[in-house]
Amino acid sequence: MKQIRYVQIFVALWTISLAWSFLYLQLTDPTGSGFLRGMNRLTGFVQWHTIALILSFVCWRMGIKLNKSNKWRKIGLVPVIIEALFIAAIIGISLWVVFMQPEIQVNDLPTPIPTSEPVN
Repeated sequence: MKQIRYVQIFVALWTISLAWSFLYLQLTDPTGSGFLRGMNRLTGFVQWHTIALILSFVCWRMGIKLNKSNKWRKIGLVPVIIEALFIAAIIGISLWVVFMQPEIQVNDLPTPIPTSEPVN
């Protein structure tokens, strides 16, 4: 029974840290200027999501030790599946952006406009 309680606690902690990672992204004001404006939001999101990833592995390892007929064994696997899907989505979107770049045709380039009159 004690092992089930640990799985319940770690699933709750995982849920809180996952929810907080998305809330942190939305509720934090962007700081900085120029190109890195808002980077504080992204780093906070990644930090909280990393904590959620670690907690998902803890849930999985704790759930494996339970009997196969126990429902908390399956519930302990859910965080790892969700984290794996999230990481696969990030990798898939990144690869899609890299490989689906449209090719630039020479005809598509704008013609240069002279900025001054030529000198005689």
